[in-house]
Amino acid sequence: TVKEMYERKGIKAEIFRFIDDMAEAYSHVDLVICRAGATSIAEITALGLASILIPYPFAANNHQEINARCLADKGAAIMMKQSEIVGDSMAKVIRKFYENPDELEKVKQGAKTLGMPDAAGKIVESIIRLTVGATFVGRPIGLYV
Repeated sequence: TVKEMYERKGIKAEIFRFIDDMAEAYSHVDLVICRAGATSIAEITALGLASILIPYPFAANNHQEINARCLADKGAAIMMKQSEIVGDSMAKVIRKFYENPDELEKVKQGAKTLGMPDAAGKIVESIIRLTVGATFVGRPIGLYV
């Protein structure tokens, strides 16, 4: 199993098939290993988490690789293509972080720099700013409470 492989390599890890409470899970991690979808990217950058991103190779228009490469090129994540994960290649990358905590911290800081934890608020502000005084089908656009 994956857990046994980590144990053989001397890496302390917990493996989960699915996590319901990601906020709780993220509060306990040093390193995230995940796909490179938009939601995962938004979460790890907003929280400033170090990550190894594995783009889903069959994603539409290769968008996950584009996402992962964007972060990797800025030092905000490590990207490993699924085809590159052979033998102990993943364990070597993980071990490098734990043997060099400064490198782990650099990636965390890179992710944090790209993060927008207040993105929802900015979107709402933009919508309000763009719709003030506008009309839609003869009705003023506004917030109705």
